[in-house]
Amino acid sequence: MLKVSFIHNENYFKLKDQLESLFNSQLKHKYKIMDNPDVYPSVDIFLENELCNVKNGKYSSVLIFIDEDILIPEELKYVYLFHQLNPPYKGCDKVAGNRVYLQQQISFGLKRINFIRSNFNDKMIRSILIMPRRNFSSSTLEQLFRTIIEIKRNKGNEHTNQIQRLFYEFIDQHKKPKSKSDNANIKYMRDDNDVFFRLGEEKHGQAETKQPPHDNDCILSSYFRFGVRLNRDIHFNVSSSDAYIATSSKFWNCHRKPYWVKKNTSHLNIFPNDFIR
Repeated sequence: MLKVSFIHNENYFKLKDQLESLFNSQLKHKYKIMDNPDVYPSVDIFLENELCNVKNGKYSSVLIFIDEDILIPEELKYVYLFHQLNPPYKGCDKVAGNRVYLQQQISFGLKRINFIRSNFNDKMIRSILIMPRRNFSSSTLEQLFRTIIEIKRNKGNEHTNQIQRLFYEFIDQHKKPKSKSDNANIKYMRDDNDVFFRLGEEKHGQAETKQPPHDNDCILSSYFRFGVRLNRDIHFNVSSSDAYIATSSKFWNCHRKPYWVKKNTSHLNIFPNDFIR
């Protein structure tokens, strides 16, 4: 189910009086929206609510509409899918025009989250979307993630087609066998630093979320990526082409601090939020 929220200060649209009619039963059924959207006056209050409910939340995806003057912390843009509500164009009728304009923007946002959700259904594409972004070195991955975050008009499906092209460009560049692997059929994602990433089949723990030492970014990014709920058992087995990862190798943990590899380390478990075990 999709949870829709608004971070909104009532500057342009009087949302609270319109939510029930804007999100009618037909729209809720089409996009599998649970309940009526929540409205928060600030990012901090939204986060406070999420931290209290994210663990037991019944929703599998989240879309957040924001006013243009709401500033979203950079790290949070990779956790949820945000869609900016731009102010009405000049000359727009204050009642009828505003409502139509608002409906169009809501429809655009719902199509964006639907597109992202559909890509999580493909195992290969999902592994790209949940890649530990601080530790997988790739200009293509950076471009892909920035493109997903950007809010662009999708005329003629140009924006979604660009994202699809970047998926396949990433696969072409990074899906490689390990040259010294015992099983050449096992495919890895090799980053630009020749570090190999493979989704772990085994389940032996989750990303830690106890506070402290983990902050809000660590916690929330272990539950969601681009608004889609993650399986918190999933991690990547990270290794090199040699028996051990070089001690000179530098990784980054979920606190955005350097993580140095110990001697005789054959592999690391790195979770989507960059928690390293």
